[in-house]
Amino acid sequence: MEKIKDFLKDAFVVVFMVVVPIIVIVTSNVKSNLENSTVYDCDYHALDFLRTTIEVKDSEGNDYATIQSEHVKVLVVDPLVMRNTQNEVIGEAGDKYDFIEQDSHAISIKDEFYIQMSGNLKVFGDLYYLYDANGEKIGEADFNNWGTNGVIKDTTGKTIAEYNSGWLRKDYTVTISNDTDIDTDAILLVFASYASDYAYDND
Repeated sequence: MEKIKDFLKDAFVVVFMVVVPIIVIVTSNVKSNLENSTVYDCDYHALDFLRTTIEVKDSEGNDYATIQSEHVKVLVVDPLVMRNTQNEVIGEAGDKYDFIEQDSHAISIKDEFYIQMSGNLKVFGDLYYLYDANGEKIGEADFNNWGTNGVIKDTTGKTIAEYNSGWLRKDYTVTISNDTDIDTDAILLVFASYASDYAYDND
């Protein structure tokens, strides 16, 4: 009986060591089907435990921006600042923590309030409603339970941006439709805010 138990334990370890890397690789290579779009690679510094740091590269592989915590992480509040390659602030995402619902964020572009990202209760995954500066709803950002995929849809249900990551990974890609009127930097901050929220909830 002990030999059977030992065999089952060893078999489980082997299966785990083989299956988990395969799942990570497969989920990390999911590409967006969004046509006429631009892709941004976002390197989330997983080993930086004191502050959120995300390096963004454009579709050509060039440095585009850095999104970083405004200060060292304090509890669960993690406001973000986006800087271009000249270290100029081009956007910010304020942070308001809600115990029941997901965090809410006020996204500003060049010191102008641009989008209110309001967390809403969802049983599996995360959901945010997006409002413009006039309080009009302009879309929703909906994410799955594993933090591997999310989409922003406008009020007509059209997908305008997509977030893809891999299971057990923090790095992600953002694909943004070239047909949307929503500012690219605002969309990048929406996804960065989500990534930061998700990391806090799951670290």
